[in-house]
Amino acid sequence: MNQPTLIRFLPEVVGGTTQGTAIPFLSSTAMGIGNHRFAFDEKGSLWVGKTHLTWAGDEGMRKINWLGNTMFIVDRVKLLANGFEIHFNQPLGEKLPGLEVSRHTYDYHARYGSAKIDLKEVNPVESTLSDDRQTLRITLPRIDTKRLYTINLKHASDADGRPLMGDILRYNVIAPASE
Repeated sequence: MNQPTLIRFLPEVVGGTTQGTAIPFLSSTAMGIGNHRFAFDEKGSLWVGKTHLTWAGDEGMRKINWLGNTMFIVDRVKLLANGFEIHFNQPLGEKLPGLEVSRHTYDYHARYGSAKIDLKEVNPVESTLSDDRQTLRITLPRIDTKRLYTINLKHASDADGRPLMGDILRYNVIAPASE
């Protein structure tokens, strides 16, 4: 609401609970704030409606035109018992992305907002790439529930050198994977 950024959400049902990954996707000051309603038209353009709030709003609508180019994106994230499996819509380029992982939670209370609580860097035990270069598997020492995991895929690009649209993934682990 109060940032000029659109977020994609990739849901996953784990043990009957919907959880998943939020990925900052489009970010531009031209987008403005107060982004609230979204609709695609028949040409693939995205219309963004605004909500007027004194603290986080804007007025009117913005149109984001699709130029017909395939974007390089993460299209699926799967929670594993010991990490994550990240699937891309295109093969990763020759150079693997830099990988940083952290996890934290927030205080849940009646007052608005919270600082990050129990923020810890998590050192991956291993990361492996599938033969088709479209699935990156990250193995961690363990997965803690009720934590938000941040996975930063620094400098990720596809085989044509196009950067990943949304290289910071935030997966909210509520239920553990049963793998």
